[in-house]
Amino acid sequence: MSVLSFPRIFFQGFMCWDIPTGNNNDQFPTYAYDKAELNWDYLKQFGINQNNFRTTFMPWCTSEQTYSGGVSPPGEWNFFGTNGCYFVQYENVADGIVRKSRITGGATAYKTPVSQDALFGKPIALIGDLFGSPENARPARLVDNNPASSYSSQIYFNSMSFGDAQTGFSGPCYRRMHSRFIGTLRNPNLPSAGHVSVTWQTCFPKDGLIINAGASTLLQTLQKMIASGQAKGIMVRFNTYLNLYYQNGYFNASPKKPHALKDTPAIYKEGLATGDQLVNPCYSRVLGVIGPWYDDELVSVPEGRFLATNGALPFKQNPTAHPIRLTASMIKGGPPPDLAAPAAVAGPNINVPPAQPTGAVQLGVAFAEIDYAKGIISLDALNTFPETFWQGDKVDLGTVTLAAQNSQGGLTTIATLAYTDYDEKSYETNGGIIDIKFDPGPQGPAQKIKDGTLVVTAVTATSPPKVVNALVEKPWSANTDDRGIYLNQGESKTFDVSVFFKGKRASNAKLMIAKYAPALTSDPDSYTGTPVLAIAANAPQIVNVTNGQTQTVSTDGDKPIQTKVTVVDVDANGVAHVNIQAASAGLPVLMFYPFQAGAALPQPQQQFDGDVPSGVSFYTTIRVLSFDDAFIDKFINIWNSPPPPAKPYDPVAAWDFVYNNILYLYDMIYPVMLRFVPLGDRQRVEAAIDQVLTLIAPSYFAESTLAMPITRDLSEGKRIVLQLWGSLVKKNYPPQPISKPSPPVA
Repeated sequence: MSVLSFPRIFFQGFMCWDIPTGNNNDQFPTYAYDKAELNWDYLKQFGINQNNFRTTFMPWCTSEQTYSGGVSPPGEWNFFGTNGCYFVQYENVADGIVRKSRITGGATAYKTPVSQDALFGKPIALIGDLFGSPENARPARLVDNNPASSYSSQIYFNSMSFGDAQTGFSGPCYRRMHSRFIGTLRNPNLPSAGHVSVTWQTCFPKDGLIINAGASTLLQTLQKMIASGQAKGIMVRFNTYLNLYYQNGYFNASPKKPHALKDTPAIYKEGLATGDQLVNPCYSRVLGVIGPWYDDELVSVPEGRFLATNGALPFKQNPTAHPIRLTASMIKGGPPPDLAAPAAVAGPNINVPPAQPTGAVQLGVAFAEIDYAKGIISLDALNTFPETFWQGDKVDLGTVTLAAQNSQGGLTTIATLAYTDYDEKSYETNGGIIDIKFDPGPQGPAQKIKDGTLVVTAVTATSPPKVVNALVEKPWSANTDDRGIYLNQGESKTFDVSVFFKGKRASNAKLMIAKYAPALTSDPDSYTGTPVLAIAANAPQIVNVTNGQTQTVSTDGDKPIQTKVTVVDVDANGVAHVNIQAASAGLPVLMFYPFQAGAALPQPQQQFDGDVPSGVSFYTTIRVLSFDDAFIDKFINIWNSPPPPAKPYDPVAAWDFVYNNILYLYDMIYPVMLRFVPLGDRQRVEAAIDQVLTLIAPSYFAESTLAMPITRDLSEGKRIVLQLWGSLVKKNYPPQPISKPSPPVA
């Protein structure tokens, strides 16, 4: 039962997202992400080309430019971002700011909260890899498998810790985290991506866990469960929501405080001139749960009966007036016990965003685990009920009903939830979990819960009011821990997909896999807002599924197309083993359609993120890196035997090839490198060659937060060229030929 069982430990705080925005393609498609190069066809209209980009690209990228929706610098809101992400531990007592991410509560059984525990008030930390010595730890990193997408974010990290050396636990990364079940209307008033919420999960097996239970009853109980074999480790699940931008000075100590996008160009230009760069992160509210991790549970995906977002709900704004200040008491993690009361200061201690109200919200997904013996449904509502605005109070949807629906559509009420059951206080006190009691006896709804599908209904704030099925259970689900896959030219991989029926592993099942990809065209603007469509059967497939039975079927929609799907068998443990191989460069999505063995084949949808949003779909994302193996021979030829009048063994020619074909991209769109190794400075790069060769190694690419480039779009062909060039640098450019390295032995 995951974190929905006991004991439960709750934590709260904030997450910092220091995202680099040079390759996000929100308005200006500067980056051709399928080729991992600057979008030269787009940039030429601004007078930027491969001959002059070193003097023209940066001034253009950091100046206000007009696009169809307004004005913005193409570098957007955080051009100097580092990809860093971490739990916030910030205070400025003089200004009344205390923002600590802390363990805040727990429970040992149904309706049995813990009022005091040695863990409470202790810090939480998300930690990146060390570099050289313990004091040189870096933050975790947020990396998108597809940088133009909203559905492929990953958190790479070294370890997590909860508590301290006296009372707490820590564990090394076992699997990276992935953005799950994105809610797109979590907050109906915050601008930009402020209305988005995301669920994250990771687990720590007992081998590698360090637990110092101390006087903590909660940790002692969890430790005993692991020691006895009842649990195989610890699960951590949390939700990030209420995203705020332009909060420098309020969530950090930065002296550079842009309050809106229009303030960034001048600060960007100053940073390029002086090296004093602007870091301008986004910040999210965090609420999470820690609990036991059991056998057969996935690492990075919540499980249980899956209640998917269904209908929009018109609503009325809560009438409650709110203070302008976001105080420590509102954070609920609060200041540590020994911290004096913050001094009173004039003015707000947050950059309050302008409201962009909408008249409707949607419930985000929920997961239900059911104990039929005790008559308890534990509902994971971490990502479910929306807030009105940045202060965090929940939208009052009135009474919400959980019901079981039979095959004819009839509803049997299981329980009703009043506003106080899902309001902000209840949400934060209980870690987003709602425990619902039902009669487990023969007169109760137990059999109807087993046989039916779960539905959450709400009443709209319209005249006349309407009952809406806000959440509807999808009995079949399929998920994988391999959400972000990277393939090089010719590379193959096998990954597992677990298939569920009503939250339990389903062996009597099959899995249909359909392929989707951004609909890129010859128009260079197609990199912006590109729909992700089913790949036509007669088009390049980008990736091939090499096991199972492949056939051509029609998609749904007004204008269906023919697409290739593959049906893979599910084993006795409810797992489909999927073999894939790279076919051409691109960023495909494999969408999973589980179904009962013997049933008709599902019809794939035409658009991956169309009428059925990605937040309730089952899929994995793949980046087939650019096919650059030919670069190896080109580089070798330039060094060994360039065409006349060039002479062989020319260090300048070798550097020019490496910079103009590989390093230039990161020099332009990832300018944070100017703080470490300016990638356009041959002397500086050569001086750091040992570090460069270490960080581009395949072993770092796999999981390290120090991998270079952190964007993970360096192909194997380009990596080998860098390694060949680096070898020449280390030998001081010996005037002798080089040869192509042998392929690795499998």
